[in-house]
Amino acid sequence: MENKLLSRERLDSKQLYSLIFIIMMSVKMFMVPALIIRDAGRDGYMVMSFYIVIEMLALVVSLIAIKLAKSDICTIFERTYGKILTVTIFLLLAFYYILKISLVISEVKMFFLFSASEEFSWEIYILPLLVFLMVAAVKGLNGIGRLAQILLPIIAVSIVLLFVLIVSKPDYTNILPVLENGTGGVMNGIKKYPVWFGDLPLLCFCCGRVKREKRFILKSMVSVALSSVVVLYFSSVLFFVYAHLSKMVDYGHNISNMVVYASGNYMFGRFDLLIFCVWLTSVLVQTAYMTCVATELVRYVFRINAFWAGAGIIVALYITSNFLFRSEVQLYNFCMGVPRYFAVLSTVLLPILTLIASVVSKKGEGDKGKAEFCGQENTILTAQGGDWAKQGESL
Repeated sequence: MENKLLSRERLDSKQLYSLIFIIMMSVKMFMVPALIIRDAGRDGYMVMSFYIVIEMLALVVSLIAIKLAKSDICTIFERTYGKILTVTIFLLLAFYYILKISLVISEVKMFFLFSASEEFSWEIYILPLLVFLMVAAVKGLNGIGRLAQILLPIIAVSIVLLFVLIVSKPDYTNILPVLENGTGGVMNGIKKYPVWFGDLPLLCFCCGRVKREKRFILKSMVSVALSSVVVLYFSSVLFFVYAHLSKMVDYGHNISNMVVYASGNYMFGRFDLLIFCVWLTSVLVQTAYMTCVATELVRYVFRINAFWAGAGIIVALYITSNFLFRSEVQLYNFCMGVPRYFAVLSTVLLPILTLIASVVSKKGEGDKGKAEFCGQENTILTAQGGDWAKQGESL
């Protein structure tokens, strides 16, 4: 069976920039700031900054790999590392991404229960979402890239409106004193929350599928830089606003709750909540992308088509969300355990392994092309030698 499982369609560069912007900020602006503040307090921005820098470096490596790769990631991995090791890596990543998708789904559920309505029906939410993810799995990365490109202006407007609502309200001097309680809280936050970060290296699965334009790496870094500023600003405002109330912040607080507290805007009828729900579409884009990647990994490992691979992912998500981790708190506690080490595989090792495979694959194709050229040259010389011999005989 041919390994080109990821080559159904290609991404436009602008779609890649949109994906980078949305994926960088979506989950990081959701529940994780409320978790970090309980460990690091007002210094939570240091934890966020640490992971953002790591992720940006991983993106640089991933983009270089995308630029060098001449084939899809399945092909270059199998050529470089062999089929057994490739299957092992991809299977581990598939399990990790299914867990991470389950975490995002549980946080979206908690958002609606915590911020919107306590009578929110989980069944009404989960079924349409799973249908959406199934469609994303079958349609492929190009469809998700188009969706990201369409939604990006809407998401950007919602971010600007949220900024306008709160920019003049928080007391920014709450950033001081820095490291009031030492570095213990910051280090604890860095150790506990890697699962909530490291999303951009998933773009390695775009290898061989991006219609690259000039300076696409530079433009990609501009996109991630803008998104990083958004993440750091809103997260830092939450840290400053709740600096003296950090122990009162529960898992379920998010940027929307912070806006209400910071601006006292209950009088606006929770206009911020409507804006935040628009911004929430970015989480759906990232979830769809992770589902698509997980589907492609399952396709490669089990050699099945996209429909059955996607169906398997959806069933796994339903079981995980409804039976295995019925409590959101239980799931987030689990993600701070063993899965942290799988995050290292996805965030650090995946882009490095992809870059190595891209370099080796490109070199191999270059040697093959050189060998073919030499073979053609020898054929020409042989043919010419034969002609000269005939001419000699005739003389």
